[in-house]
Amino acid sequence: MAIPSEKPKHRKSCSAKYILPGISPFLRTLSEKDVGLFLASLCHPQSNTVGKDLLYSGPLPSISKLGKQYLQKTLLGYLTSEVDDLLPLSSLPESPLNALLDLKSELLNLSLDFLGFTIFASRSSRSLKKIN
Repeated sequence: MAIPSEKPKHRKSCSAKYILPGISPFLRTLSEKDVGLFLASLCHPQSNTVGKDLLYSGPLPSISKLGKQYLQKTLLGYLTSEVDDLLPLSSLPESPLNALLDLKSELLNLSLDFLGFTIFASRSSRSLKKIN
């Protein structure tokens, strides 16, 4: 029986199509050196796409794994930060669901997770009843 000498390495796939359009405006506010650091934290197809969008022509610096994680976390924080209301509440129709607009993202995400677990438990119990 042959024993593999090395575990296969799983590589995350990366595609330029997964770049959110919100990254470029954020990077435009930074110096060219900082833009290079953030582009270096992205995978190659993504950094090329965003770099072309920003007309960035400088070399990409090499960064450590920890630095890459920090820069990616900073980008994620920018993209997922709380934003001002796009519409004033007074322009929305009356609805009990309007109360959800007052929730912060963390509480809203927690509520959605709880709702998902509740639906899963309900479907599981129905499936068990069908079996019995």
